[in-house]
Amino acid sequence: MEKIISAVTEATLLRPDLLTGDAINAVAGGHGMLNLAVFCTANAIAEKILEGRVLKLKASNQKEIDLNAVIDEGVRTARAAGADPSNAALITASLCYIAGSNVRAGVPSGNRKLGALCRLSAGAQRGGVLSLPTPKGGNKISAFPAVWKVYEAMMEGKLTRINGSKVPPGILGTPLAGHSSLGEDYIFSEVAENAAAIGAEAMMKAYSGAGMKPNPFVSAVFGAAAALEICHPDAAMPERFGPSFKVYTPEVAGIGAAKAVGLPETVHFRITGEEFNTAKLIGDLGIIMKDMGTPTIVGMLAFYEIFACFAENAKIGTGSSGGPKTAPIGHVAADASLALRIIAQTGSVERAAEAVAKNKKGFFDAELASIEVNTVVRKAEELRSGRVTEAVLLATSSVTKKAIADRVRKTCEDMEKGKSLTDVIKVFENNRITKVEESASAMMSEALGKKVKIKVTKVEGGGGRSGNTAKKFFALSPDVDVTVTIDGEKTVMKGFCHKVIPDAVLNKKKELLNLLPIVAPAVGELLVTGHSLVDLVVPVAAAAVLGKGSPEELAQEAVSRYSMATGGLPGGAERAAEVARLALYVYKGDQNR
Repeated sequence: MEKIISAVTEATLLRPDLLTGDAINAVAGGHGMLNLAVFCTANAIAEKILEGRVLKLKASNQKEIDLNAVIDEGVRTARAAGADPSNAALITASLCYIAGSNVRAGVPSGNRKLGALCRLSAGAQRGGVLSLPTPKGGNKISAFPAVWKVYEAMMEGKLTRINGSKVPPGILGTPLAGHSSLGEDYIFSEVAENAAAIGAEAMMKAYSGAGMKPNPFVSAVFGAAAALEICHPDAAMPERFGPSFKVYTPEVAGIGAAKAVGLPETVHFRITGEEFNTAKLIGDLGIIMKDMGTPTIVGMLAFYEIFACFAENAKIGTGSSGGPKTAPIGHVAADASLALRIIAQTGSVERAAEAVAKNKKGFFDAELASIEVNTVVRKAEELRSGRVTEAVLLATSSVTKKAIADRVRKTCEDMEKGKSLTDVIKVFENNRITKVEESASAMMSEALGKKVKIKVTKVEGGGGRSGNTAKKFFALSPDVDVTVTIDGEKTVMKGFCHKVIPDAVLNKKKELLNLLPIVAPAVGELLVTGHSLVDLVVPVAAAAVLGKGSPEELAQEAVSRYSMATGGLPGGAERAAEVARLALYVYKGDQNR
């Protein structure tokens, strides 16, 4: 048994792409997503920090500061991992901020801004806030609504009570206003706060009109960026906002934007519990954004997931890779933020690993969440190894190996009792469904203060679509039945994805609309199962080593019936057969030694 476990484990982990249904080799070139670039860039930044480089952005009277070297290495690394110049600049600026860098310093000579330094290092052209895209949320929009509404309000005289045409000559555009009361106490502070609020509100409305859930976080950042593109970004604010020379324009823009979209006053970094002032966070990110080049959708998705490092991610609208749901494999990036910040603060890879492992315990399926990020960082290590990926590997490798060993052992035991390969796989599928049901039920019970029980009774393909592709790959056309019981009141939802959701939304059925957010997390968790094929490739490989058939025959047997483990994404049969062939090779070699 131990030699079979060893052979299958070695084969399964030989290459990262063998354990996922996603095209992770393509992602390594930046095609589709840039989360591998995020991990690699985090490695580069951590390396510079551990060398003693200081991330402090300061108005120093010198051509370069320590942060320039960190940025240059981060940008080079992101570019090598598939990011274009603007995306590389955005990823580097975001991760430097997570690691502890400030975003601006200096008035006026020696003025430095984090976003601008990253853009210049990458050689990207500035594109303006107007051209910024949102992360994809089904559809996607640009920051145009924010810019449009800010300029409309500007022409209507709604940004500030000061009418520039009425101010005598020799005042505006000079230090008499620029660094004195008229500018700082009135014009800049009013424009920053009002424009950011108007821009953020416009983004929320535009999201809705495009059939998307309004995103408070992105809307606030874009609103702040639109404001900071106009107003003096380095002006000290009046004392009603705080002590003299402690609060500057970006934070006031953040106040206006965050309040407009209803963000909480503070958010907290995962595991460490560090408290961030939300207005300052939004203002800081706004000033990074307004200096960016022209990031693409995948760059913005990377940005979105980098900031899933906050415990309130679901509430504020950042990415999902911080938990508790398992994100698609191309979205996984929050672990890079978590590990990088702890390494930057403590210099300890072990403490970073402990934090990542602890965070994974809060996922619906902690085991598969650990396997997924383990696959991601093993691929990232091929591009750029370092302390961040090392920390994530420390946190997840033992979980991954144990998961493989457990499935080999169960496969061998059950097949020796006469069970078929498909029977074995079905056991693993049911275990996964049960785990998700229990985790989601517990989370919703705690959130609602009621007894919630979620039961998934059907997971198949072909929901609302015909043909073999729809039937075979359930993630592309899910047909899911769910029963939810709340304090004893049961509701059966047949065709949750393709019947219940459209019916509730289009016909405005209040009772169903209230239930959708309770059930959706569990169903969504099951729909991304293809990120980790452990329940498919491992039993096929074990069966091959047991002599139950050839790798190709067993792989085809496994996918011949519809199953959750094999039906999520195309390519499962090919990967299972390859792992089985490799396992046989390793096992025969062990037998001959």
